[in-house]
Amino acid sequence: MDRQRGGSLMTKGLSPFAGSILYFNSNTISFMHEQSIVQSLLSVALDNAEKAKARKILSIHLVVGDYTGVEEDAVNFFFGFLSKDTIAAGARIQYTHVPGQLRCRDCDILFPLQKRDYRCPKCEGRRVEIVGGRELYIEDMKIE
Repeated sequence: MDRQRGGSLMTKGLSPFAGSILYFNSNTISFMHEQSIVQSLLSVALDNAEKAKARKILSIHLVVGDYTGVEEDAVNFFFGFLSKDTIAAGARIQYTHVPGQLRCRDCDILFPLQKRDYRCPKCEGRRVEIVGGRELYIEDMKIE
């Protein structure tokens, strides 16, 4: 926890999601992905709220990169279910989306992924790395 300020608990950089497993089944992402993310999210939120002696979590600001495969509807569903009977019950999740970005290792330009085409738009090279869009962390929480 970085700081607490006026009912807002700042938790920038806390990422309970590293190592989360992504399951694929018939070209769709299984809900197991979001369920494990929400379990980790809720655990981190409740731990930090307890440290701040909060009585209620009002909202959680979640930063989500485009390449994480996280579906808001599934996160909202599991959060509502898993947060029942906790101080996070009824809390709202606010999302900030980070666009995916690639870097060409041959000509060093940055570019967004276009329709699953990983070729560099400048040199047409395929030696690229993901430099943005994998973010998944709690930015801050509003508590009382």
